[in-house]
Amino acid sequence: APYFPLAMGPNWAGVPGASQVTYTSRRKNHTETVAVGGFVEGWALGAIPLLSESSHHAVEQTMPRGRLRVDGVGEHVEVALGTAPTGIADSLGIASMAPARLFLESLPPIGRAISAGTGFLDTVPTVRVWAPSVDEAPMTPPLQAVGDGGDLSNTGAPYLLQRGHDRLVIFDCAETPLNVSWDPRSRLPTKSDVDAYLPPLFGLRSRGDKGVEAETARNHVFDTEGFPRLVEAFQTAARSGTGAVARVALTTVRNDFFDVEAGRAVDVTLVYLDLPKRWVDALPKETAKAIRRYRGFPETPTISDLDLTRSEVSLLAQLCSWVV
Repeated sequence: APYFPLAMGPNWAGVPGASQVTYTSRRKNHTETVAVGGFVEGWALGAIPLLSESSHHAVEQTMPRGRLRVDGVGEHVEVALGTAPTGIADSLGIASMAPARLFLESLPPIGRAISAGTGFLDTVPTVRVWAPSVDEAPMTPPLQAVGDGGDLSNTGAPYLLQRGHDRLVIFDCAETPLNVSWDPRSRLPTKSDVDAYLPPLFGLRSRGDKGVEAETARNHVFDTEGFPRLVEAFQTAARSGTGAVARVALTTVRNDFFDVEAGRAVDVTLVYLDLPKRWVDALPKETAKAIRRYRGFPETPTISDLDLTRSEVSLLAQLCSWVV
């Protein structure tokens, strides 16, 4: 199924751009085309557009953008809430649903059926996303499954470029430790060399990454030649013992999905989570010894290990602030 970036903020929410998208049902083997794209005020996300006055008698027909109201501010589409408006708590819940795509795409049909019976799939949020920027939209917009932005890109780089930013500062709290002995110019990365979300930004893919957790095939936003330079800058910084921090000049390539134009010069500073030797050496001996008891510290899996101790949280916070 096509996945789209859903932007949510205090003033507006929606999908950048507008297009007709065809979805195929696996169970019923039929297709449905819906309009996706455009923005509504944040409180109206999930609302149902009111019918225009001329189409009240034709419930089965599509509506011409809903009932319009024009005032001194501009043109508006009136909506009927029906349910409570989407608020910050809903937005945070959606942005925290990292396994949404995994639950929806990876379970076999029998697994989905069993999970649905136990409420397992009910943990995936849904919201009605309609397209006010197209001429025709469904009278009752269909429910769309939504999840964490990491279902597309965990770094946020495509979203920042989409908004027109040319200076990016990104913290990549990856679960994969950086392989400082790997030569990025001699072979493609594997899942154990570097965070699997980084290569797709340069049109590459880590060997062994089957794209189960995220759909990254449309994330190519930087020229491929910049990837080995980024990795080498990471490795040099990591070997110094002060933290894997890299600042590189990159050039964008055209990406219609994220509406990024080619040829933009972008200044990228990327902080890759690692365990700096100088930081460890500066710790009290008992603290350094305690770190070894925490499995995989600091690359802690965020799905399987959700019960971090107060000490682990404090150590992570102190480590990241020390690197900065």
